[in-house]
Amino acid sequence: MNKSFSIFVIALFLFIAGCSHHIQLNPNIQPNVYSIDKSDFPVGVVFTDKLSSHVEHVNPSTYVGSAHSYNFDLGSTLKSALLRSVEIAHNSVSSVNSTGEFNKYRMGYKFDLENCQIDVTFVEGFLSASAKGNVSISVSLEIYDQENGGLQKRLTISGSGFCSGAASPFQADKLFAKAVEDAIKQISEGVANALLSLNI
Repeated sequence: MNKSFSIFVIALFLFIAGCSHHIQLNPNIQPNVYSIDKSDFPVGVVFTDKLSSHVEHVNPSTYVGSAHSYNFDLGSTLKSALLRSVEIAHNSVSSVNSTGEFNKYRMGYKFDLENCQIDVTFVEGFLSASAKGNVSISVSLEIYDQENGGLQKRLTISGSGFCSGAASPFQADKLFAKAVEDAIKQISEGVANALLSLNI
């Protein structure tokens, strides 16, 4: 009896542990923005810890799939995409630890994560389940110009993503990842266009 109970407990633990999904996002998101007129002066870029290390934990809001959780490694992918956005506008880009180091550069950019909302749902169908995901992400961008007194402006740039398709809670990782990646790509393109419009 005790042996059977132990086997049941172990099986239950493995089932629960197996319902936690760690979703790796594409680390090479490229903004579709191009410029042949980049600035040549060096710029420094700061990413807050909140942005760089962010992992978004999501539970489905429906009964179907409620035993599952999805963990999106958002920070590293968002950071890489934003760095590429800055590189579209500038030839010389350095990642630094704090805004205190901006005195070494003509321009400085500080990025922070303002908001991240990922909603996922499942509906059980006749033959298979379907999944939907809605994503909304916002980042703040502070622009520093050392030749004109430091902080010049603060912008909020947002991106959104949506997905829908046939997928069970065990199969929806790639579907959800694509929606998050679409939102990050929108943000990276918004940042690149904002920097190119500075006319510096």
